[in-house]
Amino acid sequence: MRKLITSLAALLLSCQAHSAAVWQVSNGEHTLYLGGTLHILSPQDYPLPAPYETAFEKADTLVFETDMETVSSAAFATKMIEQNSYEDAGTVAQELNDETYQLLTAYISKHNLPLDTLKHMKPAMLGLTLTMLEYRRAGLTSQGVDAYFFSKAMDEGKAIDWFETPDEQLAFISAMAEGRKTNLFATLLKILKTWKLLSPP
Repeated sequence: MRKLITSLAALLLSCQAHSAAVWQVSNGEHTLYLGGTLHILSPQDYPLPAPYETAFEKADTLVFETDMETVSSAAFATKMIEQNSYEDAGTVAQELNDETYQLLTAYISKHNLPLDTLKHMKPAMLGLTLTMLEYRRAGLTSQGVDAYFFSKAMDEGKAIDWFETPDEQLAFISAMAEGRKTNLFATLLKILKTWKLLSPP
């Protein structure tokens, strides 16, 4: 049995300069390939380094972080937004202190983003949205390693498994900032403001 397991790498550098983050573990009878990935890449990152494709070809089963087909669906996106948005007239301003909310509105204004839409998102969802927008501003517009190989595995009929269900991931995201919303969000905004690596000239 040969398995390829993909997971989110913490460091952007693991996917830069076409360096491969693939490891092979074997006990003589069974072989496990571990692949470090990012969920979003730039077009220049393709084709992927050869070790990724080699591990894919040799693996009988691919194990992903979650069910990529479900989390990429419109239905799941709607569910995620509904669970992470305020009802009625609620806004993120009620969750953050004045200083942090001012940081947020300044960031949104600087990048010409729609405050009337974004302010109705809860902190965790809003933080993810702003981060993804920053990625895209930096040219990271292509699918990540996991989505690429999930699609390829589906096309070739390879066995697929995952560690967490989409609903388990959604529950984690929804609870991610509980109890420390202001501190975490203030830190995120400061990081985005000074994120020279992902900021256009």
